[in-house]
Amino acid sequence: RSSRSISKLALLLMLMTGIATPGLSQGIDPIGRIDPRAQPLRQVATLDVAALDRTAIDAEDVRRRTNGDPARFAIPYAVRATTAANGTWEALDATWSLWRLRVRAPGASHVNLGFTTCVLPATARLMVYAADYSDIVRPFTAADVSANGELWTPVVQGSEIVVEVYLQTAQRPQLQVTVGQV
Repeated sequence: RSSRSISKLALLLMLMTGIATPGLSQGIDPIGRIDPRAQPLRQVATLDVAALDRTAIDAEDVRRRTNGDPARFAIPYAVRATTAANGTWEALDATWSLWRLRVRAPGASHVNLGFTTCVLPATARLMVYAADYSDIVRPFTAADVSANGELWTPVVQGSEIVVEVYLQTAQRPQLQVTVGQV
């Protein structure tokens, strides 16, 4: 076989077995990316957090090491963004709706989100991903929400990420999502 047909076969096997490929999360792509009825991402509302002062952060990290403090994982930024008051809602058809919010954190190498309230109806799927789709986290459902009603996402690489919720329109009133930490 030619190397071209072997490469095609390898790609097909990776996709079929769920091996991660750039821009895909085990074959699950965000609805906002694949549904032609969804608005372009540039038209989705944005939540901007303050730019990071890398010089000050580096100096503080040196002080922390000198004092024997543990290494810092992240720099928390408190916010309040809800599906009721922020973001962009879209009715994709008579049955399904999509809510998205872009989160921009200038100077950040990665971002994760803390949902301080997260009530996902049965049909809801929540995703977070890099705005350029280079890093996509697997979908979250009600089963992923903690007993205290919170959901903390893994890190997404990049300084601009997107959170989206896809659900049946009839279940929109049951959805309660608050981004409380970036």
